[in-house]
Amino acid sequence: MNSDYIKRIVDACPIEFYLSANDGVRVHWPYRMQPVHEASSTYAADADRYVIDSSFADESITNQDTLDKAHALGASGAVLEDVYQDYAGTVEKLQEGRQLADTHPFDGEIYYPLQAPHVECWKTVGRPKRIAIGGVKDKPASEKVRIAQHIRDAVGESVWIHGLGYGATPEVISAIRSNPQLLDSIDAQTPLASAKSSDVWPGTEVMTPVALRSLANLTEKCRRMTPEFTDNPSPNQTGLSDY
Repeated sequence: MNSDYIKRIVDACPIEFYLSANDGVRVHWPYRMQPVHEASSTYAADADRYVIDSSFADESITNQDTLDKAHALGASGAVLEDVYQDYAGTVEKLQEGRQLADTHPFDGEIYYPLQAPHVECWKTVGRPKRIAIGGVKDKPASEKVRIAQHIRDAVGESVWIHGLGYGATPEVISAIRSNPQLLDSIDAQTPLASAKSSDVWPGTEVMTPVALRSLANLTEKCRRMTPEFTDNPSPNQTGLSDY
């Protein structure tokens, strides 16, 4: 497959769709997001934009670790530390992260992951210009869309909003087609996970066909979010994973 055709679709998509899963860099995808403990120079060198997440599930990883790794790998951006579904704890971590970022040598983009109440959290930490919606990974897709719209209405169109773990579900695709300004970027692991179907025979190099299927999944999801490329004949089509 000529990569120019994929780039045409990715560039036209109104949002940046980050792959947050590991495929050994078997295929090139321009947007990659990885937690601190998985981040590597191999992925950083291959991606056009590489964002390091703060590994919220590992409390031993700090804002210092995140920014140090982002600086060492020349990452495009870094997601500060938050505390899942803990507003006060998240505010404390983000305020610490802001102070650290002001003097840290990493000069890339800083993402502030918010916890509910998200708008209040955004205001309390100084109304940053680049935020990520956190604490909603287990909520229904329709609720994720509602929360994103609520935040967009409050922060305006000049603030970059990333949907952490939002995935390109039918609900998210439909919302972005209707309102391309709703989100600026999303991420998902499932394009890779859904490619691991039972008809891929076990054995060596199994990740190669899996990665190629994942690339097709990512590309089609970007196509579906781009009205100029699709007529949207069936918004509930389930031929691909809904994530």
